[in-house]
Amino acid sequence: MNPSMKKIYWLYICLLPTLAFAQTQSNITTPKGSTVNAFIISEASPAARANADIAVATQYPNAVQSSYFNDGFSSSARFNCHSYAWNMIEGGPVRWIGVGTTTHEDIYMTDGSYVQVCTETYPGKVSLGIGDHSAITTSTPGIWKSKWGAQALVEHSSNDHPYYKFDYTYYVSTAISGPAEVCSPSVFSVQNISGATYSWTSSSNLIVSGSGHSVTVSGTGSNGPGWVEVYISTGCGIATRRLNVFKGTPGLLTHTIETLFDPTQLCYLAGNTYTWVLSPHGPTPGVTDIYFMVFESANGPGSPIQGGYMQSMDVSFGWYPTNYTFMAWGVNGCGAGLITQKDVTTYYNCDGPMFRMEVSPNPTSGQLIVTLDKELSEEKVTFELFDFNTNERKRIWTQQNGYGRHNLSLHGLKKGLYILTVTKGKSKSSKKVIIQ
Repeated sequence: MNPSMKKIYWLYICLLPTLAFAQTQSNITTPKGSTVNAFIISEASPAARANADIAVATQYPNAVQSSYFNDGFSSSARFNCHSYAWNMIEGGPVRWIGVGTTTHEDIYMTDGSYVQVCTETYPGKVSLGIGDHSAITTSTPGIWKSKWGAQALVEHSSNDHPYYKFDYTYYVSTAISGPAEVCSPSVFSVQNISGATYSWTSSSNLIVSGSGHSVTVSGTGSNGPGWVEVYISTGCGIATRRLNVFKGTPGLLTHTIETLFDPTQLCYLAGNTYTWVLSPHGPTPGVTDIYFMVFESANGPGSPIQGGYMQSMDVSFGWYPTNYTFMAWGVNGCGAGLITQKDVTTYYNCDGPMFRMEVSPNPTSGQLIVTLDKELSEEKVTFELFDFNTNERKRIWTQQNGYGRHNLSLHGLKKGLYILTVTKGKSKSSKKVIIQ
């Protein structure tokens, strides 16, 4: 096969996924968050993959094939050169970038995720503009690794591939390496590019010292969110990259500690259990972990409980009136933040007798059995199911006779955490329910 015919042949087989295989659009993002049009492509048959591997080996005997899926085949219709070089090698999902177009991968080169450099650099990317091909460099100069359309994933010489052998441009990542929290002077850096210049800036609560591709960042002023930014100029391209960080320990949680449905009085009669949560749910800047603590005020602090923003504490009070203290605080790599605290008092009987209840199975897949205290009088009770995260009521049931077992259907509800509340007159009891 002469060289021009070889190129036509390879152009045809590299377009096969756009012509023959089922596809579903499933977009991805660049490191800076820009949307990239991408597709899930169905795999070719084993016979087609084997034949493609043989064709590559025959026409390019010096190219070294490898199997991305470790399934015995190098060729795959599921991803192409652009996805491998810009997305998958960086830990992204298996996708095909660019169906019916040659420009979808360009966003990686233009949004600041990468910067163009003047020479082949490792680690780095290679774009063949006219040939519409992407590759990655290796530690050996002049040796690249790339996916050839729907065909093999190969390591090959820079001049030994089925694409046009000119119009190469080279790129490197602009990613900033550094800690998520600045607790003390910390090093932040980007890839060291030969001949490049770097200009670093930061938020007002951080100070940058030094120059070049690696600098030291220290905190100043108040704790809180901050950022570090670098402007890179290589002589062949420019790019700006920012990394959001947090300076110091977390502040006071922007939440309150409360019981679900916040009863006005807490009763210890019959060993009632109350569920305490952080409200509203959701992240607080700079917090990586949440800790809770509850203790009888007279006895002092006990052991903290590690949780999350949706963590709850089920607390059975002692059989006597007393005072309790509830605490919650955030933690990050710099240490513990300020404490959110609530003090409560338990009473004997509040507005009326409370009652026990049991729920099973829990977790459940759709049917819930609720057994109420045998001493509950035969009067109407109301069952309500609330979404734990939003407090939105999802179901309500009313039974004229509260005593005994009650079957509640949860079919049609999404998997997750819910709160079942049972109300009889002025009495109320709640339980967590997990639907799986």
